[in-house]
Amino acid sequence: MQFLILINYNTPELIELWLQAIRDSSSVINVILVNNSPEKDKFLKNIDGVYHYIEDADNGGYAAAVNSGFRVVDEGNAVFAVVNPDITPNVISLQELMALVTDDEIISPQVINSYTGEAELAPMFGSFYSEMINKILRRRLGYCLSLNYQSFSGACWVCKKSTFEKIGLMYSRGFLYGEEREYSYRAKLLGVSVKIVPGIRFVHKTSYSVAKSITKAVKENLRFKNMLDFYERQTLSTSTKLIIKISRFLFLK
Repeated sequence: MQFLILINYNTPELIELWLQAIRDSSSVINVILVNNSPEKDKFLKNIDGVYHYIEDADNGGYAAAVNSGFRVVDEGNAVFAVVNPDITPNVISLQELMALVTDDEIISPQVINSYTGEAELAPMFGSFYSEMINKILRRRLGYCLSLNYQSFSGACWVCKKSTFEKIGLMYSRGFLYGEEREYSYRAKLLGVSVKIVPGIRFVHKTSYSVAKSITKAVKENLRFKNMLDFYERQTLSTSTKLIIKISRFLFLK
């Protein structure tokens, strides 16, 4: 079976576009809709074309929504995709991507930024200071971490249920930003390959949903916080933990 996890946060109009595209394609994709803004977008509870509906009134963020959606995937050999609704609907390409994925593999299409027309890269951590701290921590942790690894795109990715179970649930305490980097790193440690499929492209209205409610400063702060949390979980070094603690005090707002 094939499952699609769609996460709504202030983007009901985009959810409707995806559901309509799936209906028009007569595909057999089962849609799991996680609604992170149920008070505002109540009508989604009864919208047609949804296999399973989940409400998260507390809005635990991206990773928590993915984890909630995954728990509904009840077929042992299932393939599931996670797609941000601000990805332009393309059901044919999504099915091609789902047909390509193999065991012990996570794949993403080439994601194109709708504003620049260029391929999206993994986002930087934010401000000049956070990038500086990132470089320092990468150097200090280089002895125990192989930090040169491929990350999938959180905007659109596909894997098998068995692969997700092997890696485990996504780390959900960061709310937003960096979840795919952390998950890709864990995948690498477990021998799961992460690949980008350049022949399949999706257009991404980057930050369409969060731009409605989160400022640039808040986004940078979240990215920096999640970066520090990630490094802290990877080290036992007292001096490195001290650098992280000082960085939080000086640069987190």
